[in-house]
Amino acid sequence: MKNKIMRRIKIAVMAIITAILIMLATGFFSPAEEKPLLQIENAINYAEINEGEMVKIELRLKKDFATKAELLDTSTRNVRFECNSSEICNSGKIKVQPRSIFVKQLLNTDAYVRCKKKTSLNDCVVYFGKKPAQLKVTILAFKDAFPRGEETPLLFKLKNIAVKTAPCTSSEFPRQAKRPKYSILLNTKLDQTRPWQDALKEYLAL
Repeated sequence: MKNKIMRRIKIAVMAIITAILIMLATGFFSPAEEKPLLQIENAINYAEINEGEMVKIELRLKKDFATKAELLDTSTRNVRFECNSSEICNSGKIKVQPRSIFVKQLLNTDAYVRCKKKTSLNDCVVYFGKKPAQLKVTILAFKDAFPRGEETPLLFKLKNIAVKTAPCTSSEFPRQAKRPKYSILLNTKLDQTRPWQDALKEYLAL
């Protein structure tokens, strides 16, 4: 009788030890993961303070995780989502829309956040997948003014890579809508706008 009891105790102890080892192997006792929504929110907060800087986060998105951009919007920013990887977007694991995301299967992915000042609000974009291109204009040189129809070189530098544009005529760049031969638009009745050079710099830096 005594031997039977000891045998049962040994079996119970072995079962407990086995269960503990399985729990350790599966990360049962590992520290709680930061919730994805909080990770994204913290990254957006940082990116908003550091305008133009790309912020990387590693996300573990569980099945049925969903969120809307309006939960991340504030009085100073507007948030939107983009999928930057066809491998992830076409996998069927996640559905990314400009103002919402829905996870259909467990997904481990990198995400990148960048905020840019747009009028009165910051435009903050959360990119899922690959790191998006981040163009920075370091050199931008051109004539301040030139007559209509005159070809002028436009030289600029993006991320230390020299780029030179080649002029082309309207016939070399066909469009569905034909360009009128005389298409000057008068803006004398509008409020004074910023120099077009500044607008070009901002466009290239997006």
